[in-house]
Amino acid sequence: MKYRPIVYVHGYAGKPGSLGPEDELDPYCGWNTGRRYNLPEEWDSYSDTTRDFEGFVTRLWKDYGYRDTLNNPDLTAPGLTSPEDKARTIWIFRYYEKISTWQKMLKAKNGDEQYEKRQYYEREVLGNAAIKEAGFDRLQSLTGIPQYAVMLADEVINHILRTTGAEEIFLVAHSMGGLISRFAIQYDIFGFRTKVAKFLTLATPHGGASVANILLVKKLVNPGARDLEHLDPDWVRPKLGGISVDDTKFINKDDCYCVVGCNYKDYEILKEVAGCASDGLVRQDEAAIDGVGNTCVYCTHSSIMNSREPYEIAVGFLFGDTRLTITLAEAQFKGKQKRANYEHSEKRYSFCYSLKVAGSSLNVICARNGNVDHTATAEQIQKRIQSPGYVLYDGFLDSACISVNNRAEDSKTALTVNLEFECMEYDKSTQDGPQGEKEKKKPPITVQYDPNGDPVKTEKYETGLFAFVFRFEFSKRS
Repeated sequence: MKYRPIVYVHGYAGKPGSLGPEDELDPYCGWNTGRRYNLPEEWDSYSDTTRDFEGFVTRLWKDYGYRDTLNNPDLTAPGLTSPEDKARTIWIFRYYEKISTWQKMLKAKNGDEQYEKRQYYEREVLGNAAIKEAGFDRLQSLTGIPQYAVMLADEVINHILRTTGAEEIFLVAHSMGGLISRFAIQYDIFGFRTKVAKFLTLATPHGGASVANILLVKKLVNPGARDLEHLDPDWVRPKLGGISVDDTKFINKDDCYCVVGCNYKDYEILKEVAGCASDGLVRQDEAAIDGVGNTCVYCTHSSIMNSREPYEIAVGFLFGDTRLTITLAEAQFKGKQKRANYEHSEKRYSFCYSLKVAGSSLNVICARNGNVDHTATAEQIQKRIQSPGYVLYDGFLDSACISVNNRAEDSKTALTVNLEFECMEYDKSTQDGPQGEKEKKKPPITVQYDPNGDPVKTEKYETGLFAFVFRFEFSKRS
């Protein structure tokens, strides 16, 4: 396993005070906020901590020996001497804190401390043909996402890689941070593109955030708020290509992965605009890049940073040696498909499912409805099975880190996954939305992967109302 520095890029914050004091005083910008998964009525229920998630930074330290560089940006602390130690480091890119330095650089004159930096930017950034073609002819024209992208590329190329001695980084970005990262990659600022080994996005509006357009049109925010303007699909599509990325201006798409939130119960007013097929802020069809792997998780736009499933997906993508694709191959819905209280209306269904690797206390995924609307008819589900295929999960697992107890022994064990699946049948509609019932949860489907055996396995799951066939396809990662 080859370790690389992990660079985290946070999302939109806006003007000071918009996040709240707790978030703005958080040195990790939300990347190490943990979460408790028990929902107790009494405090003693918290005594079971096996399902808790400590946070991205802490968990990487416990699972893979990574160390954060918050108080040690020059890596002078004991224990950071070997190239591997320096590569196993975590860097939080806090672009808002660098704006004042940027402003000083723009005003710098010959003899000033920032003058050399200004000359470097004018030569390397404004001399970039793609930057010129996009209409950025002065450093002052680089505001918002383009400005942060220049600062990100500079930080990575001229500090992180030089300090660690690494040749590449792992890039993990939340929300607008993904667009900042894409700008640096697609415009190849300072040669940034070849320095990204893998790129993971969480709830990034790759197609632009439609809610940003509405907020600007209705003047619910300051029309001059560049960050928000740059989330608008009308900016994202021409500058970055939206969800359709030019392969010649991007990293290998197999080295990119998108995690999509599908719990819309966030951001009170905005969730009504984003709709139920969203994370409360970014629509599911805006949150993935065409041709790039993606997985839905039952998280809101903000909770996707501090939930266990995105972490498991992230480390599987960054370090995993096995690819797993789970598809719904067949579906049978028993009984009549007409609703009891609507003669001409069909019943509708939604799915809940979770995937866990044996030996880990954390789910890899926990999703509802996948990438489809809130509910679907049997006919719609059957059509999707036929084309393009009903994919429940397409991602990566790390067979060498099944648990944190004894990795050496774990790696000798067959990789075992457990899929829990439920189907809700909606038989009637009320003022509160569709109503229905689900059958008692069945034991999970357990599948073992032997690298020397059959890489494709099928499992049947049947209840009194439904019958499903799932296809599990394993492959070693190249």
